[in-house]
Amino acid sequence: MRLNSDEYFIELTKIVAKRSPCLSRQVGCVLVDKNNIVLSTGYNGPPRGQEHCLECIRKNTNNIHLCRAIHAEQNALLFCQDINKINKAYITYSPCNTCMKLLLNTSCKEIIYIEDYRENDFIFNQYNLNSIIVRKYGK
Repeated sequence: MRLNSDEYFIELTKIVAKRSPCLSRQVGCVLVDKNNIVLSTGYNGPPRGQEHCLECIRKNTNNIHLCRAIHAEQNALLFCQDINKINKAYITYSPCNTCMKLLLNTSCKEIIYIEDYRENDFIFNQYNLNSIIVRKYGK
């Protein structure tokens, strides 16, 4: 049976996440335009040219800001040729506060994610989300 657009892009997001070398969590992001054309993909990992982590620093500290990884959404946005064409963002985990701000600063109209990351209520409630739909896939 043929996948609908959401199913297709969610599956693609899972495949993109498999490129992540992160020891803690593999995250993928797919940005699409209003015609359901893929604009960009991204996965989390260290900056270009940097070695992959040999151990996860996040497991030894509560400060997640010490992590070197660039988030999947950030990488997808960095490689997107035109952020004003983004219509939807498909992500394996709900966006963190920084990634939410970045996505809100584009033309993105909808964020669809598979799993909750952390602090969703705080993140989702601190912004006026009248201009964007944020939903967990399958709900």
